[in-house]
Amino acid sequence: MSEIWLRARFLTHSFHYRMPDTVAISAVNPAVPSPLTVQMAMLAAYLREGERERAQALLELLPLKVRVRPPRGAVIYRGIMRYVRPPKDAGDLDKNTGAGYKISPHFREFALLDGPLEVYVLVPAEHHELVAEALERVPYLGAKDSLVSCQSEVEAVPEPPPDCAVALEDADLTELADYVVLQLADFGAREHLFPPAKGKQKTQDKALTLERLLPSQRLKEHYRLGAYLVKGRVYSSGNVKVFCRDGGP
Repeated sequence: MSEIWLRARFLTHSFHYRMPDTVAISAVNPAVPSPLTVQMAMLAAYLREGERERAQALLELLPLKVRVRPPRGAVIYRGIMRYVRPPKDAGDLDKNTGAGYKISPHFREFALLDGPLEVYVLVPAEHHELVAEALERVPYLGAKDSLVSCQSEVEAVPEPPPDCAVALEDADLTELADYVVLQLADFGAREHLFPPAKGKQKTQDKALTLERLLPSQRLKEHYRLGAYLVKGRVYSSGNVKVFCRDGGP
């Protein structure tokens, strides 16, 4: 089965993304979305438009190999968000104010990106149109207010550049370079997503489905966290951080 790399360039105004498995009330923004986030966004692009059959066809290709190239630079700053939660019932009032809607502060890191995010996906050649269209339709990466738009048509390329985020186990550590270490997420191995039909029934019942993409239905066996390396440097001053892909300030 022949495979090709597809490249999509995404532009965004304010990139709001939480590093996986970090504390929700004080989240860290890595300025690079996880491979898992990219694949989930592709599936969501079809599901949001009611195209379940195309989403199912894409699901059956998982896991896809994804590489993300960070922008030339990024300014990351902290902002305060107010979470407003409606009352569960008539007696569920705020103890301090008596208000029906509870408000709690959350801190988030937002990133202003210098240049596009480049996403590379390795796909079976016969399914490249399905994946390319999903990438072109992606409306956000990570948080729903982290809006993105595909800069141009998705195109085939020979291979990703060497300065993409790469899993630690795949990195060439013999090369001397400045690296930023991130924690990112991805789907697990295919045998964990789609157990063989001849296996135990209990194992088959844990197969990945579209319904199991919902946060309340997800199974930990389907996902993995790992350390990723990104070439570049981070400079910090107070609550502001500056990422430079080429190392210079």
